[in-house]
Amino acid sequence: MQIEASHRKQADGRSVWVPDERKVRQVVTKLATGHLFHELSIPFQGEAESVSIAPLSSMSTADQELFFIVDSTGMWPELGSRSFSAVMAGIPSAFERWRTVQEGSYAYAVGQGNGNWVKILICDYLACHVAW
Repeated sequence: MQIEASHRKQADGRSVWVPDERKVRQVVTKLATGHLFHELSIPFQGEAESVSIAPLSSMSTADQELFFIVDSTGMWPELGSRSFSAVMAGIPSAFERWRTVQEGSYAYAVGQGNGNWVKILICDYLACHVAW
């Protein structure tokens, strides 16, 4: 029913579906919260300061480059966290670097520079950035 309600016909006859932005935002924020907890042992942070969600194809080249950059702050991950243990053991983690879960389907990065943040790329299509 909800999928049907989001269906629109364009002037040229093509079908498009307009997602419920509030629901998409909730899902992305929940994913980001989970990544923060999983990687850095940081519990729920409350309302995010910013949530950016956009198809890569709608972003300028400069915005795409900015999205994929994960600057190293020189900080260490949260003491005792999964990422801290991985860094100490020389194992790659998602702390300040992209971690590909499944090529072409899902990748994410987490960090703590200027607050806690998570970047997520879904299906090499949807770029998401959540910051607290």
